[in-house]
Amino acid sequence: MTQPQPDFEPVVGPQVDEPAEEAALWAAFSSACTGEAAAGPWARLQARRMRSARACAVFRVVQDGMMLVAAWPDSDTLPGDLSESAREGVQQGIALVRSAARGFHLVCPLSGDDGWVATVEVAPLSAPALQGTLDMLHWGVGWLEAARARGVAHTATVQAERLELAARLAENVARESDAKAASTALAAGIGAAFGASAVSVGVLRRGSLSVRAQWQNPDAPETLGTDSVDAVPDGPPPLVDITPALQSVLEVGRAMSVERHEPVPDGEPERSPAPIELLATHAHVCALPLPGPEAPAGAILVERTVGEPFSHDEVASLETIALQAAPLIEAKPLARPVTVTRERRAFVALFGPVRMKLKLTLIALLTLGLVMLGATGPYAVPVEGVVEGQAPRTLLAPFSGVLGEVAVRKGDAVRRGQLVARMDDSELLLERDRLAAERNQLAQITREAREIRDRVATESLDSKVKEVDSRLRTAEERLARTRIVSPTDGVVVGGTALNASAARVEAGATLVEIAPVDSYRLVLWVDERDLSLLREGQAGAIALPGETSTLGFTVKRLAGVSTLRAGHNRVRIEAQLQDVSERTRPGVEGTGTIDVGKRKQVWIWWRTLQRDLETWR
Repeated sequence: MTQPQPDFEPVVGPQVDEPAEEAALWAAFSSACTGEAAAGPWARLQARRMRSARACAVFRVVQDGMMLVAAWPDSDTLPGDLSESAREGVQQGIALVRSAARGFHLVCPLSGDDGWVATVEVAPLSAPALQGTLDMLHWGVGWLEAARARGVAHTATVQAERLELAARLAENVARESDAKAASTALAAGIGAAFGASAVSVGVLRRGSLSVRAQWQNPDAPETLGTDSVDAVPDGPPPLVDITPALQSVLEVGRAMSVERHEPVPDGEPERSPAPIELLATHAHVCALPLPGPEAPAGAILVERTVGEPFSHDEVASLETIALQAAPLIEAKPLARPVTVTRERRAFVALFGPVRMKLKLTLIALLTLGLVMLGATGPYAVPVEGVVEGQAPRTLLAPFSGVLGEVAVRKGDAVRRGQLVARMDDSELLLERDRLAAERNQLAQITREAREIRDRVATESLDSKVKEVDSRLRTAEERLARTRIVSPTDGVVVGGTALNASAARVEAGATLVEIAPVDSYRLVLWVDERDLSLLREGQAGAIALPGETSTLGFTVKRLAGVSTLRAGHNRVRIEAQLQDVSERTRPGVEGTGTIDVGKRKQVWIWWRTLQRDLETWR
C-alpha cells in the first residue's frame, strides 16, 4: 500500500539541528533593546519554524523606498522582488500572498505608523499548507511587535534615569558659590557616577580657560596629568598635560569617545598625535563641550582606565549632564562673592539645599511629563456613515400580454437566476398548437399539389407554410421568455408590476427593480480637522442597525466636499464595505471609526477633550 503524498513541499528552511543554537537566538531576541536589534534573531527563528521557507526579511519604509532591517540567510542572497512584495503590503495595509518566480511571497505589515513589514518567500505549497504558513507568520509578527514595544519602554526608562542623574548633579553644582567649586563638584559627580579614574572640567571665560578643575580617583591605577593647581597632590605623577586636550574639545565643539590604544612606537611618526590621542594611550577617553548660548563655554574630559569603553548611552548621559550644568557654571562668578545679593538669595532658594521635598517633587513631575510627551497610543477617527446603493437593475416585460404571476415583493432578497415574475402562457400555448396543426394541414395539401404537379398551387402553399413557420417561431420565442429571472443578487426595491398579477402589460414596461447587494458603497462624514489624518486604503469598522456585529470597510476616496452637518463642519468621504450581510439595506445610517495609526498620547487626550467640549455645547 502506497503512502499518501503530503500537501506541501519538503522543508527548505533551516532545521532545528542544534537546540543550543536556537536557545541562543531566543536569548538574543529576548534581550534586544530595540526593534532593529530584535529583527535579526527573529528572522532566523521565523525561518526555522516555517515549512518550505527560502528567505525571510524585515523591511521598513524610508523616504527613498524600502530599507532592509534584517534578513535570512543574508542580504546578498535575498530575492530582489521581495522588497516589491513588502512595498505592496505596506500600501494595502493587510496581510497578503503574492506569487513569485520560485514560489510564494507571504507579506504581513506590522502595526504602527512607521511602515514595518515582514516578508517570507516559501516554496510552492497547496492552499491549506499556504494558509497554515501565513498563520504562523501572523504569530511571529506578534512577537516582533512585542519586542518593538519593549524597546520603546526601555528607551523611555533610560531617558528617565538619564534625566534623574543630570538633575542630581545639577543640584550639586547649584549649591556651590563660584565657578571653580561648581566645576569641581561636577567633576566629582561624573567620576562617581561613571566609574572614571579622572575627570577634568575647563571653563572658558573671555577667550581663555580661566578655570580648570579635576577630580581623581586615588584607587585608579593611572590618572590624568595636569598643570593646574587644582590637581590632587597625593595622586600619581602627571602623565599628560590636559590643557591642549581641553582646548581641542573647544575647537571641535562636539562629543568624542576614543578607546584606549597602544602608544606610538619609538621613532619619528608620520604625524603628530592629537591631544585626545595622547590621553587615549593609557585609558578610554570621552570628551565633550559645555554648551553655551553661541559657542562652547567649556569642556569636560572623562578618563576610564578600568572597564569597557564609553558606550553610546553613557555619552548621551554625559551630554545631558553637560547641557544642564553648563548654564549653572557659566552664571557663577570666578571667585566667591563678597556680599549676598538679592539674585543670589533667589538662586539659592531655587537651587540651594532648601525645600528639598518640593524640589524633588517638581523634578519627578518634570521627568514624568517628559516621559509622557514621548508616549504614543492608537488613535481612531470617529465617523458617521450611511449605506448607499448603486443604480437598480430594471426587469422589463418581454412582450405585450397578461402578467400571470409575481413571485416577489418589495424588500425581498433575491438570488441570481431566481424566478421573479412569469407571463401568462395560456394564449401562447393555444396559438402554438393552432399554428402547428395549421402547418401540418398545409404541408399535407402541399404534398398533394406536388403529386398532381399543380405549380401555381404549390407555390402559393409554400408561401403560406413559410408564413405559418415564422409565426410558430415567434410563438416559441415568446414561450421561452415567459419566465423572468433576476440577473444578479440583490434586493427588490420597486416595480409597477408588484402584486399586480393577472394584469395586462405592454412590451418594455417596468416589472421589477432590483438593487444589487454587491455594489453598496458607504458614504462617511468626518470632522474636517481629522481629514489630514486620513489616507486611501485605511481600514475601519461601522455599526449599523440590525447587524449583530460591526462591518469592516476600506477608505476608497477622499471627496473633500465640506458641509455643515449636525452643527459642525464635516467632510464627505467614500468607502467600500467589506462584509455585506443580507440585513444590509440602502439608506441605513450608523457610526464607526477609522484606524489612523499611533499618535502622541498627549495629542489624543487633547483631541478627545475638544470633542467632548463641543458635544456639551
